[in-house]
Amino acid sequence: MTEQKEELQQQDITTELVETAEETTDITNITDEITLQTLLKSYSPFKEQTTSIDVSTITGKMKLYNGLTSADCLVKDCLGEVIELKDFIVSPYVFKNKDTNELYVKYRTLLISAAGKSYISTSTKFATSLANIFDIFGQPNLWEKPLKLKFVNRPASVAGHQYLDIKIVG
Repeated sequence: MTEQKEELQQQDITTELVETAEETTDITNITDEITLQTLLKSYSPFKEQTTSIDVSTITGKMKLYNGLTSADCLVKDCLGEVIELKDFIVSPYVFKNKDTNELYVKYRTLLISAAGKSYISTSTKFATSLANIFDIFGQPNLWEKPLKLKFVNRPASVAGHQYLDIKIVG
C-alpha cells in the first residue's frame, strides 16, 4: 500500500514538472533543455557554456558565478570603448519569440577586461564575432598579452538596423 502511494506521488511530481516545463522558456526546465540540445546540434558558435576562467579553484568558481549573475555594464552602452580582453563567459540559452513562438539559441556573452570591468551582451552576432576571434587567435588564457577590442555597431542588411560587433584594434 505504501509503495503505491509513493508511486502515485512520484507520478504527480513528474506530471507537475512536465506541465511547468511547458509553461515556461527557462533553460533549466525539461522541454527547453531538450530543445536547446536539439538547436545546438545545428551550427552554433558555442554549444555549451564556455569560459576562459580557471574554475578548478574556489576563487575561479566565484568569478564565474559573479560573472553569470551580474556585469558592470551593457556592451551596447559602451560603444567605442576599447578593452584589453582577459576573460570571457559565453552561456547559450533558449529564447522564445512571443509573436511567432519560434525558439532560437541566444548567448549571454560576458567579457572581462584586464582592468577587471565586465561587459555583457545577448547579441548573437557579438557572440559569433567572439567565436571567430577565438578560432583565429585561440582563447585569452593562451595569449601572451590581452587583445585590445573595440565595441562597435555595424549596419545590418535590413535598412536602418545595426548590430553589435567587435573590432580588434591591437
